Amino acid sequence: MAKQEITCYNCDRKGHYKADCWRPGGGKEGQGPQRGQRRNGNRPKQNANTAMEYKAEENFAFTSSDFASIAKQLNIPVEQRGAIIDSGASTHFCPDRSKFTTFTPIE
Repeated sequence: MAKQEITCYNCDRKGHYKADCWRPGGGKEGQGPQRGQRRNGNRPKQNANTAMEYKAEENFAFTSSDFASIAKQLNIPVEQRGAIIDSGASTHFCPDRSKFTTFTPIE
């Protein structure tokens, strides 16, 4: 059977097998060319009258002690303060002691 006649069981398009499919659920999911890019990897030319937009990003990082200090200075009631929980972190911060089922103070 010619490759043009093969139908993918993942996306129902002709010309490839599921193992070679770039669509979600395929064996090469997300590995295909991105939209707006050519096969050789070059981006399409932009017209001369196209304006480029630059968006500055502001990145912030706080430690739990920074957050506690800021929340205290803003006079936010404890019960209205949010918790900072990061599943990849080794420590977490919650300003409301009543939210804990067990508590061991560290000195």
